[in-house]
Amino acid sequence: MTYEAPPSTPLHAARCRRLPIAADYASWLSGQHWDVALTLNFGPDISRPAAVQAARIYWQRVDVEIFGGNAVQRRGIRLGRACFIEGETGVRNWHYHVAVHLPPLDSCRWAAAIAGSAERFGDALLQRWSGMREAGRYSKAEPIYSAPGWVTYISKDVGKGECELCTATSYITGNSDTM
Repeated sequence: MTYEAPPSTPLHAARCRRLPIAADYASWLSGQHWDVALTLNFGPDISRPAAVQAARIYWQRVDVEIFGGNAVQRRGIRLGRACFIEGETGVRNWHYHVAVHLPPLDSCRWAAAIAGSAERFGDALLQRWSGMREAGRYSKAEPIYSAPGWVTYISKDVGKGECELCTATSYITGNSDTM
């Protein structure tokens, strides 16, 4: 993961002035509690629509596996996540940067040893991602120790035309009108 300047430094302030929408996303996301940082890479010949569709399928499978199909379909219970898709310019493959909440243990089907640990939970998410046909190499998961740094990083290119919060794959609870 690259170094991110803390929110109080001049480098962070310069980035925020240059991309005000990115600063808004980072500020709003920093107000949430995130546990796992994911980067999910796609293969080289995946288009953006195919990447979004593959990510939707992936998250649907994860939600059903964690909470059960009945909870997902009837009660709308899903894993909290903010997914930012990038990769339109240059030679980069499409990829998602994702901030993820750990699931509540009382409604989770996974073992508490996995669902209660950011490191193990991230590894389990990556294992499931690697089973997707569209998955590329170099995906990564790690616990979030600095939420402001991570959310600034994942929303860094918002406003440049190549990165956006992907509402088709994100599931954010709470008052989203505060953004």
